[in-house]
Amino acid sequence: MGDGGFSVVKKGVYKANKMAVAIKEIKKSKVGADDVKREVDIWKLASKSSDRVVQLFGVYEDPDNIYLVMEIMKGGELFDKIVSMQDYSERYASTIIKQVLCVIQDLHRVHIIHQDMKPENLLLEDKDSHVIKLCDFGLAEIANDDVELVGLAGSTPYMAPEVIEGVGHSKPVDLYAAGVIAYILLCGYPPFEPENGIVDLEFPSPEWDQISDVAKDLITKLLSSNPESRPSAEEALVHPWFKDVETIKITSKPLFRTMDTLRRFQEMKGKPSTSMRQYRGQRGSVLEVFKEEPAPTKNSHPEKKEEVAETVSTTVVEGVMHNFKQEMAKSKERMLQCRKDTSALKVKLSELSATRQDVEMRISWELDVVRKEAEGEKKKIKSLQTQVESLNEAKKAKPAKKTTKPTKV
Repeated sequence: MGDGGFSVVKKGVYKANKMAVAIKEIKKSKVGADDVKREVDIWKLASKSSDRVVQLFGVYEDPDNIYLVMEIMKGGELFDKIVSMQDYSERYASTIIKQVLCVIQDLHRVHIIHQDMKPENLLLEDKDSHVIKLCDFGLAEIANDDVELVGLAGSTPYMAPEVIEGVGHSKPVDLYAAGVIAYILLCGYPPFEPENGIVDLEFPSPEWDQISDVAKDLITKLLSSNPESRPSAEEALVHPWFKDVETIKITSKPLFRTMDTLRRFQEMKGKPSTSMRQYRGQRGSVLEVFKEEPAPTKNSHPEKKEEVAETVSTTVVEGVMHNFKQEMAKSKERMLQCRKDTSALKVKLSELSATRQDVEMRISWELDVVRKEAEGEKKKIKSLQTQVESLNEAKKAKPAKKTTKPTKV
C-alpha cells in the first residue's frame, strides 16, 4: 500500500473476524525502540480522542520488525482523489479543510502536536467517501501550552517559519500547515518556494480570480509568520468561509485549472530539483524589466574623433554628434515602446491560452459525462432486449391448451 525509508504498509486480515486491516511494518534496525514506543503511545491517545484519526488496533513484534495494525483506508490519499474528480470545487475544498481543522482541534485538546500535517497523511475512508482521517504520528509530540519544542520536524513546504528558524514552536505549527494545505487545494501549488525566490504570500491570476475573498482571508491568517497571530483551530472553525459553504453562498464551479496544476504538483512530488514557479499565474513570466544600455560617450571612439578633427571643424563634429544622440534617443524610445507592446501581447496571448485550456478541460469533462450517460442508456436498452427475448422464448415454450367437448349423460 505504501513504503518509506523506515517502514512499509501492507494489507492484512484479522484471522478471528476476517476484518481487513492495514499493517505498518517498521524495521527495528532503522528506528529506535523509544521512538516507536512514543509514536504508539501518542497514536493510542489520538485514537481515543478523535474519530477523525486512523484507528490503531494493536502492536506486535518479532526479532526484526514491529507491526502496527491499523484501520484500513480504502479511499487512498486526498490529492489522488481530487485529481480524479470531475466536479471539484471551492465548496468541496472547504469541507476538507473543515475536517482538517476538526482533527487538529481534537488533538490540541489533549496537547498532541502532530508536526507533520500534509496531504499524504490525509486518507479517505473509501473511494466514494468524502470523510478524511489523519495518520502517521511518527513526528508527533505531547506538549502543554507553556512548553516549546525545538528542532526541525515535518516536510519543508508545510513547515512554519518558527520551525525553520529554530526559535521554538508549539501548536500553531499545525494551523500553519493547514493553511498551506488549503492554499494548495485551491490553486494546485504551494504558497512559498524560498529556494526559487517566492517568499511573499500572493494570490496570482488567473487561478485565484474565481476563489472567494473569505477563503483568501482565512489562508492569510493561517499563514501569518507570527505564530501568536494565527487563529486556533476553534477560532478558525467559526470563520465566515465555512458559514458561506453551509449556506451555499460560495460558487460550486469546477476548478479545472486547479485539478490540472495539482496533478502536476503530484507528479513533481519527491523531485527536489523541480519547481512549480512556471504554473503560478503570470508571476515572473513576461513582465520583466528591460535594462537600458548606457548612452555612448564622447570618448567611445577616440581614434575616429581624431580623424574627424583633422578634416572638419569642431563645430561640424559637435553638430553631427548632437544629431546622432537625438536619433539614438528616439530609437531607444521606439525600442522600449516595442518591448512594452511585446510584453502586453505576450500577456494577452497567455490569457487566451489559459482560456483555451479552461474550455478544453470543460469540453473534456462534458464529454466524459455524456459518455457515461450513453453507456448507462446502452445498458438499459440491452437489459430491455434481454427481457423481451426471455418473454418471447417463454411464449414459444408454453404448450397450447386442449379443449374437450362436453359429453351427454
